Amino acid sequence: MRQRIQAKKQTTPKPLPAPPKSCEKYKKVSPVIDTGPNVRKRQAALELIKQYYHVRADELFRRIKAATLVTLVVEVARLQQEVGSAAPPPPPPAYKDADHEKRADLQSLVEGTGELSLSAGDAPAAPAPPSIDDQPYLLLDVRERADFEREHIVTARHYPAARLARTMNYETAEMWRYKRSPDALVVVYDEDEATAQRCATTLAQRGYDNVFILSGGLKVARRKFPQGLLTSGDRDRFTAADIEALSVALDTFYTTIESPRGAASSRSSRSVHSSDLRAARPATKSTTMDGPRWKL
Repeated sequence: MRQRIQAKKQTTPKPLPAPPKSCEKYKKVSPVIDTGPNVRKRQAALELIKQYYHVRADELFRRIKAATLVTLVVEVARLQQEVGSAAPPPPPPAYKDADHEKRADLQSLVEGTGELSLSAGDAPAAPAPPSIDDQPYLLLDVRERADFEREHIVTARHYPAARLARTMNYETAEMWRYKRSPDALVVVYDEDEATAQRCATTLAQRGYDNVFILSGGLKVARRKFPQGLLTSGDRDRFTAADIEALSVALDTFYTTIESPRGAASSRSSRSVHSSDLRAARPATKSTTMDGPRWKL
């Protein structure tokens, strides 16, 4: 009997020791030594991605990262400055005397024309919208009007999401022009991708093959580029100060990615945010190119 009890005691495995209790005092202290990629870092990166990016497997549109969009904006703005500085100044307006005006005669009164001043044609015309060659991207802000007036990306156009509920006249003249161009982009954005995904899906179903959404929305763009990208006024182009601030932010962003620590932490995020446009660091040396640098 004793032998059976002893044999049973010897064959019974010992229970595993209980895991040590975590100390609440040092719970938020991160390790100083970087041991490379591991499961804990991978889970932290995925949680951060889920917090700011809402990626789905059945998306009909494509995505563009904030760094890629800013790179495109900087390149286009620099080309506009180069072309504007090389263009000749406009001729001065011709002087006209106020006495030389066409007065209404009997024939004009009969025809219902009335008085017509020759200086009426000298009124300043409304500025023409930028052409696709000058600006190969169209930014559509699908938030509410109050949010758009409070803060939006420079050169963006307000396009309410409710307008897509129409069966006719749901697109503007600018959207029609950019839809027909194979080298142009239509970028839809909002605060956190909630409304932009629905709008981009509807536009893709209605024939927009070049529609993109801004990954992360303004929430991510505001954190990465706090200066030079957003404005509260009605500006149709970036200033030299904006381009300088965005260039400095781009250099800092790419320097962080190219460092060993930044490369290890951003490896998982680069695999998730897929886009046909890859964020390329702007070249420091001037290169000669046959066509525009922003073409796909």
